[in-house]
Amino acid sequence: MGGYGVLGLAALLLDLAAKKAARHGLASGPIPLVLGFRLELHANPGVAFGLSRTLGWVIGLLGLVLLAGLTLFYRNKTRHARHGLALLWAGGLSNALERLLLGGVTDFLFIPLPRLPFVPLPGLYVNLADLWLVLGAALLLLELSFHAKGGGRVPSADTLRPGSPG
Repeated sequence: MGGYGVLGLAALLLDLAAKKAARHGLASGPIPLVLGFRLELHANPGVAFGLSRTLGWVIGLLGLVLLAGLTLFYRNKTRHARHGLALLWAGGLSNALERLLLGGVTDFLFIPLPRLPFVPLPGLYVNLADLWLVLGAALLLLELSFHAKGGGRVPSADTLRPGSPG
């Protein structure tokens, strides 16, 4: 297993351990944090952010099929793309395993949202897998944006320093 497999496996195991800890440690009630954030156990039978309680399996399966396609497309790209794929697989597999074994996904962090007319939710319930999915997608978008601009590769930190020749 290469470095990307180790990253994916570590992220998957960390998320599953955090969810198990949340199911046991938060069963007695929420723990307030700051600025309206709180640790709170939330069973999500649907998809992201508690939407569509009946289509969780369908959307989850479609997500894994899409991820398989992205893996074929990005497998020979830069390390940013491979890191992104590892995180996407970790998040996707973790949530899929929970849907299969528990009938839904365990969320444990409540993130409050501002009360605005176009924001119908008071907040979002998330877990580490959601973070892995967002970070993985961001890394793939970074890869795609540099290729779309003709750069071919994501620049290294050295080429971004002021006064460097790159």
